[in-house]
Amino acid sequence: MLNITFDNNLATKKFILGIFGKSVDADGYITEKATGKRILGYNGQEITVNEFGGVKNGSEIYIKKDIVSLVEFYSKYLLASHAP
Repeated sequence: MLNITFDNNLATKKFILGIFGKSVDADGYITEKATGKRILGYNGQEITVNEFGGVKNGSEIYIKKDIVSLVEFYSKYLLASHAP
């Protein structure tokens, strides 16, 4: 499996988001570049660029970098896929 990590600075985050057709609005929220509509994370919450922790491999499921979001994401998407 390919894992890509990146530096946690604003310019790098904006570059990565741009690859996915996303940008950051004046309030710091991640948006669709084409429409300006704020994107929602896997749990339905808007995500700021400072909260951005990654994108699920093979999808556009955005994840906040706080521990609660990471544990919820792991439980919902990764733990279930590895169950016997």
